[in-house]
Amino acid sequence: MNAALASIWVIGVPLVLSMVAKRHLSKESQLFEQQFADALGLSTRSLRAAHPLLSAFQVIVEELEPPLSLAFAEILQQIVGSAWALRS
Repeated sequence: MNAALASIWVIGVPLVLSMVAKRHLSKESQLFEQQFADALGLSTRSLRAAHPLLSAFQVIVEELEPPLSLAFAEILQQIVGSAWALRS
């Protein structure tokens, strides 16, 4: 009996965790794609108003929800961090 429970535990738990992770990633990916159209619109309007690209990215971070805002925040962090590194 213990061997059967152990085998169910060893096989079942990773399988369930895998399915949950795939479902979460799928939902997040769909949300990212939906938000990307909004981000393009925001950045287009910002650039047409003669704002710099980094300013357009900042608007995306402030106006949109995760996961897209987090991705653009990371991009800004890497660009700004690189700029500071080049100045030193």
